[in-house]
Amino acid sequence: MLIGEMSDVNGSFDVLIDDAREKYEREVAEMLFEVEV
Repeated sequence: MLIGEMSDVNGSFDVLIDDAREKYEREVAEMLFEVEV
């Protein structure tokens, strides 16, 4: 964890995985489960 004057950065593996999951979850789901609307 980096602690700064204006913000903190948590670069732990768990946080990085959570960020990737949130960013790509919908895209991966669309590839796995092709849904036609």
